[in-house]
Amino acid sequence: MAVLQLRGDMKVIRGILKSFDSVVLLGVADRLEELVGLLEEEGLLGGAVFASHLGDPQELVTTDLKGLLKKGVPYKSLVIVNRSSSL
Repeated sequence: MAVLQLRGDMKVIRGILKSFDSVVLLGVADRLEELVGLLEEEGLLGGAVFASHLGDPQELVTTDLKGLLKKGVPYKSLVIVNRSSSL
């Protein structure tokens, strides 16, 4: 399992997604569109879960990452990608 901030070159993120079965990406708000594109290219979108405001009344957990692109997301949000769930 890898846990990291979604910063830097997406080629590095792509490599990490290929190297680990589970990846937790933090701070995805500013780059969600780019991340969704990458996950789609790699066939991993089906194994991705978005979460924000965990433990709060505004908590949001969804697998519809594409649907979030229209709405915008809070800064403190994350995406969990599980390679085995994408198969």
